[in-house]
Amino acid sequence: MTAQGRVVYITLHSTTDTHEKKLKELAPALSICQNVVVHSKNDFKNLENINIKDNVVLFPQGVIDAIPSEVDIKIDDETFIIATYGFFLPHKGFLDMVDVAKILIDQGIKVHLLMINAEYPADISKVLIEEAKNKSYKYGIQNSITFITSFLSNEESLGYLKKADVIVYPYQDTGESSSAAVRMGIASGKVVAVTPLKIFDDVRNEVLTLSSTLSKDIAKDLTMLRQKILLKDEYINTVISKANVWYQEHAYSNLGEKFWNLITKMN
Repeated sequence: MTAQGRVVYITLHSTTDTHEKKLKELAPALSICQNVVVHSKNDFKNLENINIKDNVVLFPQGVIDAIPSEVDIKIDDETFIIATYGFFLPHKGFLDMVDVAKILIDQGIKVHLLMINAEYPADISKVLIEEAKNKSYKYGIQNSITFITSFLSNEESLGYLKKADVIVYPYQDTGESSSAAVRMGIASGKVVAVTPLKIFDDVRNEVLTLSSTLSKDIAKDLTMLRQKILLKDEYINTVISKANVWYQEHAYSNLGEKFWNLITKMN
């Protein structure tokens, strides 16, 4: 395309090497792009390591502007509602959340797990969803879990997320540099809790970080978090306030104009 006189911009959501693919293999192509846009300092550093630096731009990933739809879920007000959100895929840790729910219920905590996790168009996603449902029946907690596996609009997703007391992103391992799914959680205005992975570094100050990726630790953290939410803990309120400010600054309606100005200024 550059040979045809076209100006090429590319956005990278991950710069982490895998067993099959290495970032350095893209170096020749990236070097002739007008700009390479990344979302994290770690990505910036990875590109610098393969001598791609003069055309690299660090720009945050945005979040959708959407008005939540009215949705109806029949869960009483005394129940602690834990939501999950995003495509049901192996590295997301959603299957482990069934174990977390079992631990909390065994402790006598009235919990409902609201799994807003669409089936991804791959066989593994369907398999994981069935495994999660089977596990809920095996544990006898099927009535304490709602599975929403159809693909929803952003408005519907936000409607369900706003019903939660906390939205958990229990990711286990990923090479991605930032998460679009966690941005929907932040957009809901509810408490967001994430595992201690680099993918969440760009929103670290706007979310609560769980102590580990293990189910038992997530359950322990959520038990303490539930108490803080009930007591309207000042720190929780501070994090939510920071998240609301972050959301306003990173809404597409705001970032879109900034990105356009950035492109026109650079060229």
